[in-house]
Amino acid sequence: ITDEMIMALADGELDGPEAEAVRAAIATSSTLRDQFEAYQESRRVLAAGFEGLNERPVPEGMKKLVLQHAVQDGSV
Repeated sequence: ITDEMIMALADGELDGPEAEAVRAAIATSSTLRDQFEAYQESRRVLAAGFEGLNERPVPEGMKKLVLQHAVQDGSV
């Protein structure tokens, strides 16, 4: 069981037999369980930090900068 597998399970990105194997390993190892719980907590903290970000308006200066680059690149 790798760190990446435990992280993927904590992120909800692991399923099927691989997820079952990781869950079984976590159930029998306090070290893996602690690691899994730490990944889950860091995910919660990061998610809380980005909460509502998509609802915030884009700053005018950023819009202007992106538009300038798009014009320079010929994208617009």
